Amino acid sequence: MEQSSVNPKYQAEIDSLENAANSNNIARLSKGIQHEAPDVRRAAAEFLGRFNTQKAIEALSHALATDPDSRVRWEAAHSLGWMGNPLTVPTLIQSLRDPVSDVRLITVMALGWIGDIRAVPGLLSTLNDGERAVRGAASGVLSDFGAAAIPQLMDALHVGDRGTRRAAATALGKMGRAAIPSLSDSLNDPDSDVRRGAASALGEIGESAVPSILANLPAADPAMAELLIGILGQIGDATVPHLIALLHDTATEQQTAAARALEGIGASVV
Repeated sequence: MEQSSVNPKYQAEIDSLENAANSNNIARLSKGIQHEAPDVRRAAAEFLGRFNTQKAIEALSHALATDPDSRVRWEAAHSLGWMGNPLTVPTLIQSLRDPVSDVRLITVMALGWIGDIRAVPGLLSTLNDGERAVRGAASGVLSDFGAAAIPQLMDALHVGDRGTRRAAATALGKMGRAAIPSLSDSLNDPDSDVRRGAASALGEIGESAVPSILANLPAADPAMAELLIGILGQIGDATVPHLIALLHDTATEQQTAAARALEGIGASVV
């Protein structure tokens, strides 16, 4: 805990808590986290994070759920995540609804540190968070879960609300080949934002997504076709033969988009 952020009035009490931490006195720290001063409670929450025990988890969980000071709740979430104990996951999931975005953000990160798949539904709901940083962190953590999270992300992609589907597509794009079938299906979603998100995610996956992109081109509306062709250009050299073939397409818009994509790649067409 930074000394400059502490009210000097409570520094002696905080020093006492640090001594308690150094002597493994969890009971003293559990009492400190109920102190009247937020600075003291915050310090106690930090020190309790050193102890991966049931008593420490209980004290921190109570603080995270009930403390009126967001700095204390932030420190409690950080400590719970730092423990890496799956027992902390239910409390952290509840904290994803904290009214303060900084607390929600550290909670997302804490769940990522723990890596328990039970957090996936809660993190999915956080993809609709009002703060971009929280949404981005949740997307990154979901991606870090890997293949284990794909079934739930796929469900969200098809039945979630607009924001969830769009964010789920972005997360799936970071998961590679296994996500291609669902993303390909989502290119036909009635919501244009979801279609665009799925297309961009396929572009993130790269060369292995090229067959799926090509298969969806014939049925795509002009705007979507132009986007898909542009994504082929972003994927790079492996798409050059396909883009050259599109130059002979009867749709002028696709010819123009293919020529632009080839120019972006730096490919010469004889």
